[in-house]
Amino acid sequence: MNSKISYRADIDGLRAVAVLSVLFYHAGITVFSGGYIGVDVFFVISGYLITSIIVKEIRANEFSLLKFYERRIRRIYPALYTTLLFILIAAYLLYDPHNYLQTGKGSMATIGFMSNILFWTESGYFDAPSTLKPLLHTWSLAVEEQFYISYPLLLMMILRYAPKWLREILGAIVLLSFIFSLYYTKQNASAAFYFTHLRAWELLIGGLLAVNAVPVRINPMLRHVLSVAGLAMILWAVLSYTDNTSFPGVGALLPVIGSALIIYSGMERSSWAGKILGLPLFVFIGKISYSLYLWHWPIIILGRYYLIKDPNTMQMFFLVTASFLFSILSWTIIEKPFRTKSFLPAPGIFIFAGSVMTIAIIISGTIYLKAGMPERIPDDQLKVIEKVYSKWGEDKKCNKTDPEIFKEFNRCILGDDTAAPSFIIWGDSHALALAPALDASARREGASGYLASQSACPPLLGVDRVGESACYDFNNTVMEHVIAHPEWETVFLAGRWALSTSGERYKNEEGTNIILVDSTSPSASASNADLVENGLDRTVTALQNLGRKVVIIASVPEVGYDVPSSYFIAARTGRDINAIIAPTFDEYLERNGSIFNILNALQNRYNIQIIDPADRLCDQSVCNVVTDGQLLYQDGHHLSVHSTPYISHLFDPAFEK
Repeated sequence: MNSKISYRADIDGLRAVAVLSVLFYHAGITVFSGGYIGVDVFFVISGYLITSIIVKEIRANEFSLLKFYERRIRRIYPALYTTLLFILIAAYLLYDPHNYLQTGKGSMATIGFMSNILFWTESGYFDAPSTLKPLLHTWSLAVEEQFYISYPLLLMMILRYAPKWLREILGAIVLLSFIFSLYYTKQNASAAFYFTHLRAWELLIGGLLAVNAVPVRINPMLRHVLSVAGLAMILWAVLSYTDNTSFPGVGALLPVIGSALIIYSGMERSSWAGKILGLPLFVFIGKISYSLYLWHWPIIILGRYYLIKDPNTMQMFFLVTASFLFSILSWTIIEKPFRTKSFLPAPGIFIFAGSVMTIAIIISGTIYLKAGMPERIPDDQLKVIEKVYSKWGEDKKCNKTDPEIFKEFNRCILGDDTAAPSFIIWGDSHALALAPALDASARREGASGYLASQSACPPLLGVDRVGESACYDFNNTVMEHVIAHPEWETVFLAGRWALSTSGERYKNEEGTNIILVDSTSPSASASNADLVENGLDRTVTALQNLGRKVVIIASVPEVGYDVPSSYFIAARTGRDINAIIAPTFDEYLERNGSIFNILNALQNRYNIQIIDPADRLCDQSVCNVVTDGQLLYQDGHHLSVHSTPYISHLFDPAFEK
């Protein structure tokens, strides 16, 4: 009995829609602002095809786990490991030791199909942007392969012991996975995005179609309408979603259901949308879609890295064209031969898989164990960047998400350890980044104090981000400790004020926009700037009522580009990094206009002291990111320890009695 399933050109066409959406989104074509949903389309297709094959083979007594994994190896490994080798070589030539080390870690995770877990752990505030992670896109491969480790076994168990309940069991898993996805999208969107069990429902929607959970025989006109509706749903998501869309959760329903409708409408005979998707061009792009997905991201990422700033139209056109050329070559000379069973038959294919994995592990492990191979780098360049990645205060555990930080104040002392604590610096991650400068100033003045910082939480009483309460709780806890310690005479307030007031990320910076909410009356509508003003007013009023001296540290000039990696590639290619990415003084003023108005009003109202790091970091024309050969930033907006000599004296007057 032949267990192969019939070829469907419309599914290859649907693959083309998926991969083009992802490609154009990554290329920065604004009309494809929701192109990331192409991955969800791939999940549905994969679930449908794999389930169709497994179920048909099990029912025909032809299924073999060994043969199943042989097919997965032929499909996945050859193109993946070719791309991986290209990335490791390119990164060897271009990346600094820190980022090459991170690439080695990403490679190890990719080999073990665990990159979704790695990149989830690296989604924190201080981590490198995705523009420095050429293997980031392999998270979706990890999700699929993790799913397919247990899924065949599940189907075998169901079809052996409860074959009549196959649809119901798969449907129950879909519902459970989707409910958890909804919950985590609100509570921990990063986990909802990367975790396999929270994406499983998308693959299983395709699986339900494969087991005929929905009757196949329907009215012909209804079939056509459903196909067009499905295509429209996908295109609507691609064109209307943005990085700020809540996703996956409910947001993933549109592309997932749309994909399911297209597959479903073509199960019995061709549909209107199927005829469009079955056009030769779409079918061809669908056939090379796996290679195109693998190659486009590292080519665009490495191209952007080399250029430092966003590619212009012609440069991006070149990168996209290169992606297609590499993909066509990969499909022709790598994918097609290996997918033919006569080419390297078992056990040769397993020996091949084991060999390439071993070689890749040795190379990646060497990169990791040798800390990114710094011997590749000229000493003058290495000395500039070798310390910039070390975060001051890590050994002191000064930046915590748990309010229990205040039980460990003895481990977060700034300044002269022999002096009685007399101040506290309170704020977000910028407070931590400014701590070395304040520490140096306090030591000169014979003072000591504490650091209380939490990432993304400026010291705004009664203000939080939409859907979160961490900052509200953190700031209230800090205030309670300030009340309990009257000897803390001076309170420094630090935050990334420009981001909070505007809500918008700066220049090339990644991440969603920031939406603030008044936690005391969540239903009230107000702009970010108004909420920052109200929150600061509450904080300053509360502190002055306690008789404390208040010092507000203004926003550090933001760069909008990762400074260490930009410096490194600029130095390697003989370019001046300040001339490329340093913000002009006028840009700094424009970005901080709203917060300056707020600070000036507070100063007039309360006689508080304001310290502006720009007084030492900028002149009347530019805010340099490198001075005297030292990197002043550890990323695109946090100061590095090298900035300490330049700004620490700004804090000296704050310690005057």
